[in-house]
Amino acid sequence: MEVFVDDCQCATHAVYPTLPDPVSVSVFTKDEAIKVDSAKAWEMFPINQW
Repeated sequence: MEVFVDDCQCATHAVYPTLPDPVSVSVFTKDEAIKVDSAKAWEMFPINQW
């Protein structure tokens, strides 16, 4: 998963879903309110397709 903030910060983390058909994402912070203006998601192909 890659998260971009204000087109300048990027956080990348490997995600291993435990549900058979994961379809949701949660956005939260520790102390303050958060506003998400837009979000995009797309399916990626595996690196090794064999």
